[in-house]
Amino acid sequence: QFTATHPAGTTPHDHRKACLVLRQTLDADSAYVDAATHGNGMTSLQWREAKGDVSHDVQTNVIAPRRLRIEKRGDTVMMFVANPGEPWRPAGGSTRIHLTGDFYVGLGVSSHDVDRIDTATFSNVDVGVPAALGAQPVVVSTLETISLGSKDRRVAYVSLLPDVVEA
Repeated sequence: QFTATHPAGTTPHDHRKACLVLRQTLDADSAYVDAATHGNGMTSLQWREAKGDVSHDVQTNVIAPRRLRIEKRGDTVMMFVANPGEPWRPAGGSTRIHLTGDFYVGLGVSSHDVDRIDTATFSNVDVGVPAALGAQPVVVSTLETISLGSKDRRVAYVSLLPDVVEA
């Protein structure tokens, strides 16, 4: 969970964000993946596959969840969302990113404006190894739209078995 604040008397940028981050290095153009909630409520999984590449994202259809989780299993990364008292649910969309050897795990905050300093308060942060998957696989179906120009994606619908989406 987190809450964000901004300096009094200033107008915050809609895309300011607080995020959970996995990074290959601390270089500005490092390979990374993060789960971010933006100031306007947009929540997305964002990543750069290799050093110096452009970033991509998949926006969930859940606006301003109060709880956010990022989970890496091998090279697959998924984002989960929930509100207080609710169970975690897949946010839809995932990505594959290969982080080699040691990598960084942390929290990030961006004002999206070099002349501003915004803050975020994170609570109940837990870092650990995901629980082993059960014998019954969990099938997540996600219907997405994809921008042909940027290849960025937007989740329209997410369902779990038995409600699968097939084409």
